[in-house]
Amino acid sequence: MGAKLIAFFKKETILCVAGLLAVISMIWIPPDGEYVGYINWQVLVLLFCLMSVMGGLQALGISGRKAAYITDFALRVQSGAFDPETVRESSDAEAIRQLCTLKGVGAWTAEMILLFCLQRPDIFSYDDLAIQRGLRMVYHHRQVGRELFEKYRRRYSPYGSVASLYLWAISSMDVPGYERDYAPKRARSTKEGKSGDGMAGKGSKGKKEKALTMPFDLG
Repeated sequence: MGAKLIAFFKKETILCVAGLLAVISMIWIPPDGEYVGYINWQVLVLLFCLMSVMGGLQALGISGRKAAYITDFALRVQSGAFDPETVRESSDAEAIRQLCTLKGVGAWTAEMILLFCLQRPDIFSYDDLAIQRGLRMVYHHRQVGRELFEKYRRRYSPYGSVASLYLWAISSMDVPGYERDYAPKRARSTKEGKSGDGMAGKGSKGKKEKALTMPFDLG
């Protein structure tokens, strides 16, 4: 029993401390009718609802921080501070900018929302390590920097999303004939251990590009 109480206190430290302080304040200043009148029951109900939502999300395996991001998003939509329909009607660049105003949403997450949720046809993310790996495997580049990446973005446009799907498959070794990543071994192991940026640099320009067998003309 004691171990369960300790575990509960560690998990719900803020709740336990708040409850303890509330009990101490009631002992120090006994509540009366006027005291009860100061209580905002709507705020209390809202707080308990949020705590229940947070607990439910964490029970599903979502971390506390991500659960906080989800509840913050819900509150912003409920208050009108964020309008998903405005995002739906905006251009790709503007939609990404609006999504990045949300807590926990960066450029890569915003681009994935546009690609998978809004089904935008021309999303090609520089921050996606698998796409960069696919480009290295297809075109035999040792490194894909921003300048070289933008070259391929222009080549694939307006079907960047389709190219992304193919490059993801190639990077997973799911396409026959593409089994090698041409990045230097040390750099490749470092990149695979990282997330996000950190792969910028100049791509190799002197190599002859290998034709990519896709069902559309890349020009």
